[in-house]
Amino acid sequence: MWKVYFIRFLLRLFYVFPVKRNKIFFSSFEGQTISCNPKYIYKMLRSRYGDTLQYVWECNTDRKCNEKTVKHNSFSYIYHIMTAHIIVTNTGISAVFPLRKKQKCINTWHGSGAYKKVGMDIDERVNGTGEKRMLLSAQSTDFFISGCEKFTQVMSRALCMPKDIFLPIGMPRNDCLVAATNDENVFAIKEQLGIAPNQKVVLYAPTFRGKTDDPDKNDLKLNTDRIIRALSKRFDGEWLFAYRCHYLTDAVIGNQNKCIDVSDYDDMQELLMLADVLISDYSSAIWDYSLTKKPCLLYCYDLTKYKSERDFYTPIEEWGFPIACTEEELINAIETFELSKYELSVRKHHTDLGSFENGKATEKICEVIERFL
Repeated sequence: MWKVYFIRFLLRLFYVFPVKRNKIFFSSFEGQTISCNPKYIYKMLRSRYGDTLQYVWECNTDRKCNEKTVKHNSFSYIYHIMTAHIIVTNTGISAVFPLRKKQKCINTWHGSGAYKKVGMDIDERVNGTGEKRMLLSAQSTDFFISGCEKFTQVMSRALCMPKDIFLPIGMPRNDCLVAATNDENVFAIKEQLGIAPNQKVVLYAPTFRGKTDDPDKNDLKLNTDRIIRALSKRFDGEWLFAYRCHYLTDAVIGNQNKCIDVSDYDDMQELLMLADVLISDYSSAIWDYSLTKKPCLLYCYDLTKYKSERDFYTPIEEWGFPIACTEEELINAIETFELSKYELSVRKHHTDLGSFENGKATEKICEVIERFL
């Protein structure tokens, strides 16, 4: 921790630079993408204020961006964080930054629901962040976006955040999923990915497994031919299997038929909008996707191991999604899927967790930001 305090001391030298009232700093996954909640907040602010605001994005790749971009941990990155009036991040502010009182930091996080444990609720060797770092980060956080009541309860404890900074408004990135699906948007996404307009898509999006000792944890462990046949049998139509691995891992899909890798596609919400069926496991993407009322199934081949290493806030049996621990079980879950039963289970899940999702999250958080502009 002495290194953290030493860096905080050095960064106070940036206090010679004034905080710029019209500057907003955005960060998604520490610069890995321009996506998630910060992207949707940025888009609304851009549409409302245009060039009267200065927008700065943390971005470590060569992806196109019309705004100023800075790379993680560069001098420019530090300068813009220390002089931005508003900071919008989906992972939280680092403990090394001694923000000034006039600066406002909004943690949007990158998921909702109350599924896998995080922060203080898991072993530091898995999480990689100690309590003292979390407390420093919490002191610099002014607002934390929440998608449901249970999320607020568990995250306030896990990340050492006071409950009164949590905003019960839902996730900005989910507004597009709460609203009726726009067919034109779906067709445009399909065209970009080279998918035929009438082709149905099953999206497989497993979560990050942390520091497990599984040597092939990134491999696609499913036989896509069997999955596609089961989907065609249950739901009819021509199907395509799309695989999206977690941003901290690399996709390994092997020699699979009718399978495409969409891991480099920045906007997960657009993929969820596109997908006709989602297969995941312990990812908060299942919360997002459940808002569409489309079929979602859990493929939990390492459930026992994952429980012992990380475990869950809400028992997995109460999530409302069909659970399969083997490929055979997954095939059976697809072929016997009952939509009406599933919709009731998901509705109960939203009620049990106290959902705040109503399609107005982006508008509400922008109203909070506007108070300080």
